[in-house]
Amino acid sequence: MPRPSTTQRGYGYLHQRRREGLRPLVEAGIVRCARCQKIIAAGERWELDHAAGKQGYLGPSHFTCNRSAGGKVGAAITNAKNHGWSRQW
Repeated sequence: MPRPSTTQRGYGYLHQRRREGLRPLVEAGIVRCARCQKIIAAGERWELDHAAGKQGYLGPSHFTCNRSAGGKVGAAITNAKNHGWSRQW
């Protein structure tokens, strides 16, 4: 199965434009992470964080804060499917 396009995954032209618009502020070290509320230091990895279900944006987030939140959502989905049995009865 082919991987969905950048736009289909929510990272298309509009996402990239928003991120580029925020870049000067984030790189100046004056923006707080949308997840942990700590300052994103100049030169630190960051991402433009989506709201739940990719319904808009939360704002810039530390790379690790954003990925951790996504991992928790993914784990919750996986755990909801897995009942702990090796086979369905």
